[in-house]
Amino acid sequence: GLNQLYGSLFFKKIDVNVDTADGGQSSVIRLSAHESDKSVFKFAAHYDTDDAAGIVMNGTFRNFLGYNSRLVVTADFAEQPKARVRYYQFIGPKAKYRWTFDGLYERSIHNDFLFIKASGGALKSNDKYVNSYLKAAVGAQYIADKNTLFFVEWRTISDMTKPQRDPRNVPIPNQISFLQNQSSHFGFAVGGLQNTLNTVFYPTKGQRLSGEIKLGLGHNSEFTTYRYNDTTKMGKESEIITSRNQSYIRYRLDEQRWLPLSKNWTLGLQAALGAGFSLKNELANHQPNQIPLDNPETFYLGGTNLSERDNTLSFIGLRKAEIEFSQYFKFSVTGQCYLGKSVYLSPTVNIGRFSDSHQQFYSRLLDWDFSKDINKSLENKAVQPTHILGYGLNLGFMSKIGPINLLVHSNTFTHSWYVFFSFGFKMA
Repeated sequence: GLNQLYGSLFFKKIDVNVDTADGGQSSVIRLSAHESDKSVFKFAAHYDTDDAAGIVMNGTFRNFLGYNSRLVVTADFAEQPKARVRYYQFIGPKAKYRWTFDGLYERSIHNDFLFIKASGGALKSNDKYVNSYLKAAVGAQYIADKNTLFFVEWRTISDMTKPQRDPRNVPIPNQISFLQNQSSHFGFAVGGLQNTLNTVFYPTKGQRLSGEIKLGLGHNSEFTTYRYNDTTKMGKESEIITSRNQSYIRYRLDEQRWLPLSKNWTLGLQAALGAGFSLKNELANHQPNQIPLDNPETFYLGGTNLSERDNTLSFIGLRKAEIEFSQYFKFSVTGQCYLGKSVYLSPTVNIGRFSDSHQQFYSRLLDWDFSKDINKSLENKAVQPTHILGYGLNLGFMSKIGPINLLVHSNTFTHSWYVFFSFGFKMA
């Protein structure tokens, strides 16, 4: 009976008192319940050097679109805006099962060395790229316990990437410059999540294990360039590559563990593995030695924040989405020291192994010679590396307005030092 009351989602707390009557010959059960709020609204401000400033607004609506349902709407009004709508329809008296809908829009600005290389030299390594991402997913979830769930989803994704600085407006445009890459794809995904971390920020114990496998059933993409004629001093857009009906398989696994070593020290470990395999690829208008299309199984590496997108991987030492690849292995070690008064000092080392060649990735999986890739990156920063070593030191403070972080980090690929600052709760 109590499980049915909780499963209805009408109550957030139920008190049970048992009294004796008739001299102890019988018992009287008294129930008192606190009804859940039908609507809850939250607000937060944030800033960081990757995503700039913004205000997050969240609304949670209980039983708004039907009995035993929950609607969660979140919007981040920022220079790089985001919006997400999630709908849950709970099934059964214990609410162990639920139908889900998830819609996500994100507009982000970042560096991407492969797009810089594709521009033919018209753009420089400090030029930014604008990516617009839209996802809609429907599925079902099984909640095994308060920390564990499994899911199956049908996802449809559309995204477009183009330079923030239009190559048609540069003083001396290159003969061929990257102008725009637009793609759309869909497919099934199955996976699970188990999270026993004691806190979201600066955890001191517990683990977070997640994994999924995705079957992509269709992909259409267009890679558009700008061609400039030195004789006529005029240019025009031209479509170089068109990819249709590409199928692929992609998987990813990620485990984090936080182990308390003493009263003030915590050891954080993370291991992550992912890969994508093309099953069918039809290219049109493709010429030899041209930059290939951004395939749907590509992962983006860099940044410090977890993303709701299913093809991103955080990596201290690189800026947000700074490079891309088809396969990766990452191992991270963090020593978190509690200095008192909600202040934490955390040195971190990330080791990554990446490749777009399946054969090279697995044949050299245990080869960790960083000097080869350091020499390549010194010669040409647009060369995609095989290994990356990232390292940084973060000073964090858990304030009433959210976590405040100051991170100084670098890597063996770009050989540049970056400073990342953030405060406040972000969209999740």
